[in-house]
Amino acid sequence: MIWAKWMEVGGPWTYILLLVAPAIVGAGLLHLVLRRRVSLWLLAMLIAAVFGIGLFGTQTARGRVDYAVRMARPAEQAMLTVRGYEEASHSWQMMLALGAAGIVFLIAGEIGRAHRRAGK
Repeated sequence: MIWAKWMEVGGPWTYILLLVAPAIVGAGLLHLVLRRRVSLWLLAMLIAAVFGIGLFGTQTARGRVDYAVRMARPAEQAMLTVRGYEEASHSWQMMLALGAAGIVFLIAGEIGRAHRRAGK
């Protein structure tokens, strides 16, 4: 229930990032198994896409918060800004988690690739 609420207030970009999560894990596992340049580039492009989606989602949500706060009473504006930015950062937080997972897969695959080349 908490996870669903967290996703809901994060906006549509958190759902898009959630859809990209299996692709990151799949490409990461593929890179661990194959250790080829193509799997490296696939994983790197997915990581870049995750960072792009996360940054865009966060900035879009913050823009909406700024617009909505202008309509509020001056006494409530500071509190609404803080709360709105907290909710807008959900895309950022998910981006960091998925990006870190992808980078771990990338590094592990590259270490394996280096060991394979050294063994030949």
